Amino acid sequence: MSQELQSVKNALTILKCFSPEKNKLRVTEISKMTELSKSTVSRTLATLASEGFVRKSSDDQSYMLGLAILSLAGITLSAMHIQQELAPALSQLVVRTNESGHIAILDGMEIVYIQKDESAIHTKMKTHLGRRNPAHATSSGKLLLAYQETSFWDKIIENNLTAYTADTITNPFKLKEELEAIRASGFSYSKDELTENVSSIAVPVRDYTGTVVASLSLVGATTRFTTKRINELIPLLKQAAKESSKNLGYWK
Repeated sequence: MSQELQSVKNALTILKCFSPEKNKLRVTEISKMTELSKSTVSRTLATLASEGFVRKSSDDQSYMLGLAILSLAGITLSAMHIQQELAPALSQLVVRTNESGHIAILDGMEIVYIQKDESAIHTKMKTHLGRRNPAHATSSGKLLLAYQETSFWDKIIENNLTAYTADTITNPFKLKEELEAIRASGFSYSKDELTENVSSIAVPVRDYTGTVVASLSLVGATTRFTTKRINELIPLLKQAAKESSKNLGYWK
């Protein structure tokens, strides 16, 4: 095992030592629990502390979990809540349209699928729960980007826009124009932008504050997503998103 991987493993092993019953631990205690040397424990704790994953307690002799852990837990709990509230609407939408669907959230520069529902009559999707895709190359990603601050758009563009197919948007000005159009129309369309011969449509879901927290999308073969078909699917998607938003407390 490489030194980098061993360091990661050591950090995870140390974090797992903490529990409700043992929320404060000294270096010596952690060393005994993990069978790691005191120097390794001390060095790893210093690294974890610098990133906010642990912090020294008031006695300055023991360590506690830091706020970075709480932040990650909050993201996970939020995603679970969204998934639970939106899953029924997605399931009904898939049955009604015979197209497969996703629920996705934005995490940094990528989207994460937190729910999928496959059509019984079409080809299975090559995705899985927890899969990440680039935001600029998917309908869900573009949709979620559209409702971020424009300063965040610039951050995406600064990282360069990778091309995955000949249709991926790699021009920053074109992407900005599309994001503005998505805000105006309330839906996003992607044609062959991440995977050839695969298209998708996404709409926003809002929470009780009115903030867009997730996307609801339908995905399928580009040959099926004709202009007529897209115009039929958009109202159904928007209605499902409206019902889902109500479940999250948004009633406007």
